[in-house]
Amino acid sequence: MIATYIRIVFALSLFTGTASAQSTPDGWYTEGDFIPEKRIEVTIANPLDIDSEQCPVVIKREQLPDRNIPVEWITPVDPLLPPSPGPTPEQLKEVGGGGVPFKETNGHYLEYQQDDIDKDGIWDELFFMIDLKARETRTVYLYVGYTERGLYEHRTHAALGFYARHTVPFWEAENIGWKLFYPTDVDMHGKREPMLTAYPEYQGNLGGYYMPRQYGTDIMAVGNTFGAGGICLFEVPAYPDSVSRPRFSKYRGFGPVHDTRYAFDVVANGPLRSIIRVKTMNWRTDRGDYELEQLYTAYAHKSYSTCSVRFSDFNPETNAVMFGCGIREVMGEYTTWQKDGIVISFGKNFDPFPPLTYEGSKIVYYKDYKVAFEGIGLVVRDSYKPVYVNTKRFGGNHVMRVPVTSDHSFEYMILGGWSEGAVNTQVAIQVNRVDLWIAQEDWPRASEACDAAYGLAQRLGASRWLGEIHKHYGVIARESGDFTSAVDGLRRAESLAQDANDTLLRAETLKELAQVYWREGRHRDTLGCLERAYRLFNELRARRDLADVDRQMNQLREFFLEIVRRWGESIESKDRYTYCRRPRRATLGNPNQNDRINGGGRTQR
Repeated sequence: MIATYIRIVFALSLFTGTASAQSTPDGWYTEGDFIPEKRIEVTIANPLDIDSEQCPVVIKREQLPDRNIPVEWITPVDPLLPPSPGPTPEQLKEVGGGGVPFKETNGHYLEYQQDDIDKDGIWDELFFMIDLKARETRTVYLYVGYTERGLYEHRTHAALGFYARHTVPFWEAENIGWKLFYPTDVDMHGKREPMLTAYPEYQGNLGGYYMPRQYGTDIMAVGNTFGAGGICLFEVPAYPDSVSRPRFSKYRGFGPVHDTRYAFDVVANGPLRSIIRVKTMNWRTDRGDYELEQLYTAYAHKSYSTCSVRFSDFNPETNAVMFGCGIREVMGEYTTWQKDGIVISFGKNFDPFPPLTYEGSKIVYYKDYKVAFEGIGLVVRDSYKPVYVNTKRFGGNHVMRVPVTSDHSFEYMILGGWSEGAVNTQVAIQVNRVDLWIAQEDWPRASEACDAAYGLAQRLGASRWLGEIHKHYGVIARESGDFTSAVDGLRRAESLAQDANDTLLRAETLKELAQVYWREGRHRDTLGCLERAYRLFNELRARRDLADVDRQMNQLREFFLEIVRRWGESIESKDRYTYCRRPRRATLGNPNQNDRINGGGRTQR
């Protein structure tokens, strides 16, 4: 599971007195007439150097000191959260006594669910989510005793639907949804607003590309690729980019008796996580026979899904076979980011809809629509020793080779986001507010809006906006006269832009940094920033990636000429020989010429 980096320690406590509010031990939780007689202390530690909001936590029943606790007899409580004061009469009328907590003491309950993973009638895992600061150790309590209160809104969903004439598994959270239109390679659905949309999709057999606008849209063309996530095997060491895939077996088209078969099941459909089980059977290649099970999980508040893979039959002809998983090169891919077991594919300005038909040699599309930005990612833990491979087979894919494990299992994460999703649009709106106050030169309000944008981006995990926000911090500091903070903010913005391969943000940031250096009298640094910015804008112009690139380049040229003129005058005024001569001429390269600035501010042709 995604939360296995959480360290958990247990301790069991019993209260042997009479259960009443007056006799409850100090510090024990109560809620209305619920007065527990037993609690299990759980210590959770975050060993990472980053905060984790809504961190998934899984506690297995086998880990508990009491393994025979019935469903509805566990109440997780965080003692640091403020207790509920109890419902108002209006709330009781609206949702009833089971829908809201009564008056609490010593903490607040955590929403949770208990899931029977192996379907033997006994719950296997307790799941909840909690906020943890970097390196924080937190104690929560599992109070044991029957209570029926606790109706939680579902923020995830999983189901099977007979969709487009075959059984399709769906699993989703509020921002992103997934389905297996093809049995081993994931399709992805982008939501414009946080909501669950799979039910109306399969209930009405609506095409993912034709969903009502408020439901979002299918933003993944899978075809013969790995889509938003798929599995494979590397069976031929001599060809490291050659992959074997279940739905492309040598028996494809010979019917289910001979070809690879699949079976689907809903493991959990809960408020905080939902799980789909996929069984792949009768997978036969020229080099082995295989069967496996996958568990796909969606998490509340998250834009990722995890997938655990376990081979029940693993019979390769040689020991050189390796596991594999991958994602496609996203439509409109313009750059990638890859390190260790992580790869992210970035696409922009593309039509997500596959062709409907042909008219002669012309492709006719479903509709004329462009996605401004989309990113998909794949993560495999370092402990599995993944090795990245880019293969152009099957339409182009980013794949991880994973050495076979002793128990024939491994895990990976798939994730996605797009420009029209709520995570990006909420932050974009706040960043636009910063732009507005900067344009009006209202620096205190711009600073407040920047703080709000930064907090929102951190809370929603919208890291692609952090570079833009740091650029704004730099501009605000510069115009407020704090040049040291301005340089720090703009350098941080440039670093983030470089990490994200965001050429436009790098160019804009260097342009702003040049103005800081000019005001500080650092003329060589000023010209160096202008030269780098100009080259980046020129690169964008060549790629036609920016509508107003010519305006930006003209501004740079004007700024450069003004700097050279003033700098030259300040030098020549101290030199009697050059003072009376004709002023020097300098140009910042016209895009139609071969002009460029060399270090030190000299111009060559």
